[in-house]
Amino acid sequence: MEKTPRYRSSTLHKAAKATFEEWGGKIPTVKELNAKCAQLQTEKRSLYEQYQAKREEAREFQVAQKVVQVILRQEERAVPTREKQL
Repeated sequence: MEKTPRYRSSTLHKAAKATFEEWGGKIPTVKELNAKCAQLQTEKRSLYEQYQAKREEAREFQVAQKVVQVILRQEERAVPTREKQL
C-alpha cells in the first residue's frame, strides 16, 4: 500500500503533536512561529552588527600592534649602532 501525501502529512502532524505533548506544551500557531522568527531575526541583526563593530575594533588593534612591533624592531637595531659609535 503506497502512502499518499495526505497520509504522510497526517502522520507527521501526529508525531509532532505527540512530541510537543511530551514536552508539556501545545503546538504553536503559525502566527506565533512567525512572530518568534521575526523577533529572532531582529536579534540576529543586532548581534551581527555588534560582532562587525568588535571585529573592526580588533583589526585596528592588530594594526596598532604591528606598528608598535615595527617601531620596537627599528629601535633595537638603532641601539647597537649607537653603542658602537660611543
